[in-house]
Amino acid sequence: MRSLRRRVGARSTSGRLLHRRREEAPVKRPGLPPRKAPPRKFRPGTRRGQPTKEEKGVIREREYVRSEGKCELHLSPKCMAWPLPSTGDVIERWHLVHLKGKRVHGWGPENLCGGCYYCHIEYLHNGGKPVPAKPQP
Repeated sequence: MRSLRRRVGARSTSGRLLHRRREEAPVKRPGLPPRKAPPRKFRPGTRRGQPTKEEKGVIREREYVRSEGKCELHLSPKCMAWPLPSTGDVIERWHLVHLKGKRVHGWGPENLCGGCYYCHIEYLHNGGKPVPAKPQP
């Protein structure tokens, strides 16, 4: 018995095409498939399981009080071990430090500690190399 389904592009008994093929759109990016939609510029809300901006502020304040505003890392020879303000210039203020990745290990107190600029930015993020200055225009 013959199959009731016919091939795409098959011809009928009279010789006409049963299905017309869509014409391909011109490719603007040679060698790559055309994009379906433009990439999203920003995420509309918080990720699932991540705290909101207000909750992060509460966590930051709680950790600042617990650490008394002092650096708990002590990695750099230039470590500022005295109490630091919670706001102000990035070099002079206290930093909230995630010891492990935020998405995997979260925002729990076991993953957070306080730090100074030199221990947090220069040693934890840059491996002990100083941060280069921005070029002046």
